[in-house]
Amino acid sequence: MVAGVTIACGGDSSSTGPVATPLAGLVPGATNDSSPVTTPPPSPTPGSFHGTVMGHSPFPPGTDTLSTLPRIVGARVTAYTHGQPTATDTLGVGQQVASVTTDANGRFQLPTLPGGLYIVTIAPPAGSAYQGVYVAAMAYEHSADYPWWVVLPLK
Repeated sequence: MVAGVTIACGGDSSSTGPVATPLAGLVPGATNDSSPVTTPPPSPTPGSFHGTVMGHSPFPPGTDTLSTLPRIVGARVTAYTHGQPTATDTLGVGQQVASVTTDANGRFQLPTLPGGLYIVTIAPPAGSAYQGVYVAAMAYEHSADYPWWVVLPLK
């Protein structure tokens, strides 16, 4: 997870409208949504990401648990390469390299990706009561050792 990152989605002087970005309408995910690597390996090896996408529950605060949170079916989990940050994309979202949809239990499995840093977006299905999120994660030989537990916030 990258903390303190600003994503600007406004237009610049050479455009006629807003700049399209895969992060538009998404918020940073919680630091425990993925397994961040604070010290990337010197030569990252291929790796993958998998986990479960859930939504905050209507239960009173403190009474919901990972076992009782609703699973989000049909959420789109997309991996983008990490590119050079720009004035309108301070995180540096590169090209889309993989995308999957969560199953009936909210689970996803992205394919094996070349080693390196990725921006991963998790977008709920249209009309959902939940807000989409994004995280930054390093693909390397141990990135699939621990599943992600992504909890989408309510809008």
